Amino acid sequence: MAFVDKARACAPGALKLGIDGMDCGACALKIENALKRLPGVSDVHVNYATESLTLTYDEDRTSLTAIDCKIRTLGFTPNSHPGAGAAGHVVEGREEAAVGHGSWWRTRRGRHVVAAGALLGLAFLVAEIAPAVSFWAYLAAAVIGLVIAAMRNNVSRRIGAASPNAIAPTAST
Repeated sequence: MAFVDKARACAPGALKLGIDGMDCGACALKIENALKRLPGVSDVHVNYATESLTLTYDEDRTSLTAIDCKIRTLGFTPNSHPGAGAAGHVVEGREEAAVGHGSWWRTRRGRHVVAAGALLGLAFLVAEIAPAVSFWAYLAAAVIGLVIAAMRNNVSRRIGAASPNAIAPTAST
């Protein structure tokens, strides 16, 4: 069943999806704030514990593809919610499995974790073989890991997702 058909099966303008890749409640808040900024999107609720998203949207103002792209731009993967319907959905030619979650190392975040772990393992090997350069090997691994994390956070800032630590502006009179 297509992604669009499944979304409309819930109710007109209502959408319920699973979200893969959230690490904490701040990730859920990041998704909520970004989706609330889309025109015609309201009642956005992201639950970190159940990895689910529910929202109401105006089909004339925001398409399902725009919602999908916004979630993916933040670095998360939308998928069919277990209660939403059939086995998968297709968005722009990509098919996602809804039955269970895929392997964690196949996600973007998982690949970053594996890469950082491999770099630290490589630094350990360098430290065992040439202890004189171990400091530089560990430093390089740490810097590359931090650059990957900074790039991920920069994506959120570019699209305007509010930081969970940001203070909400108040109206002055």
